[in-house]
Amino acid sequence: MFDFLRSHQLDVMLFFEATCLITGFLTLITKNLPKVRKTAIVLLEFNAALIMISSRFYYINKDKTGEYIWLLVRVAKFLDYFFSFSINYVMNIYLKDLYRDFCKQGNDGRKRNRIVLFSIDFIILALIIVLIITQFIPLCYTFDSQNIYHRTKGALIFLTFLPIVGFLEIFFILSNYKKLSPGVRFPLFLFLVIPFVATVLQFTTNGIAFTAMSVSGACIMLYVFIVQDMNKEIAAKTERIVNLHDKLIMGMATMVESRDNSTGGHIRRTSEVIRILCEEIMKDNTLQLSEDFCQKLIKSAPLHDLGKIAISDEILRKPGKFTPEEFEQMKEHAEEGARVVHEILIDSDDKEYNRIAENVAHYHHERIDGSGYPDGLKGDDIPLEARIMAIADVYDALVSKRVYKEAYSFEKANQIILDGMGTQFNSRLKKYYVSARPKLEAYYRKGYR
Repeated sequence: MFDFLRSHQLDVMLFFEATCLITGFLTLITKNLPKVRKTAIVLLEFNAALIMISSRFYYINKDKTGEYIWLLVRVAKFLDYFFSFSINYVMNIYLKDLYRDFCKQGNDGRKRNRIVLFSIDFIILALIIVLIITQFIPLCYTFDSQNIYHRTKGALIFLTFLPIVGFLEIFFILSNYKKLSPGVRFPLFLFLVIPFVATVLQFTTNGIAFTAMSVSGACIMLYVFIVQDMNKEIAAKTERIVNLHDKLIMGMATMVESRDNSTGGHIRRTSEVIRILCEEIMKDNTLQLSEDFCQKLIKSAPLHDLGKIAISDEILRKPGKFTPEEFEQMKEHAEEGARVVHEILIDSDDKEYNRIAENVAHYHHERIDGSGYPDGLKGDDIPLEARIMAIADVYDALVSKRVYKEAYSFEKANQIILDGMGTQFNSRLKKYYVSARPKLEAYYRKGYR
């Protein structure tokens, strides 16, 4: 295997060189990475690419002679070592930024991390100084008259202290393992272990750039895993924000409902009625409702009466029947609800949910025969989500106790709903209501009325 790799390593190096450069540019345009860590990953990728360039140049020209070749081969070998040390230094920048995060979270009360990170910096800087000295005296390596690279006994300095750097970095990862994001732990560990193993092979096998190629591969792998973890973290944060947003909206709907002493629990119950109706509708593909549509409709149900926030307490909390003037004011809650919902959801990226929620608030009091409000829409001009909401809204009002009436029996409520099919409600929804009736009654029998 080593012979095969030795004979094809120039092509392998070229592949890693190009991939690292591409990955570096991808990192530059990747959003949402913390600034310091993003800079560190960019430097890692470009350093890895430069290692490949210098190593490849060395292996192409190592057997050649000539004044300029002699100089360039030595420069290439120097850069090969220098960029290897530089990668360890940049990785330590990444680790130090992780440590700063630990401190901000208040879960690092030990000085051990600082000592480890400082020691890594100190050793790497010392190795760079030794590398520079080696250019003037054959401390760690030299070249013969044929421009062939040879290690000297001083190479044990690199062989000794580079593994120490690796051990310290691995120790940092392991000692802070639980504090790290699950998606970062493993790639960081591999990033440190793979080059460490490759360095041992490098010093026991001549003619193959194990360290340079493994470092380049590890840098590419690290970028892939970190971006993947970042996307998961962003998705989790987005979900938390969405959940918080939903809870705030539900809180607002509950607050509005608490002003109306006749509809306690109405928003929770109508959401459940919508869910039961949607289950029946989805069993039949006639209306072609997707599960996503139904979930958004269920989520929108609590917002249908949000416009009542604009109605005065005198009207909203009136125990008896409204006067015509009061009813006209009460009807304003539909249009006002659509406006409020629009303002609340204006920055939401889910345009379909916005549309469904606005339609539910705006049109749930429209009637199929055109005698509803606020716009007097008829038939299919009324959005489907509002037609479904209308059944849920009225059904709950019928079977629930209000200050102005007792709860109707299921039989009476059922008859009122069926009588309203074709005038108040969409008759196309009748079969779904009928099939949902046993589940609806079972739900309300549990005490939800």
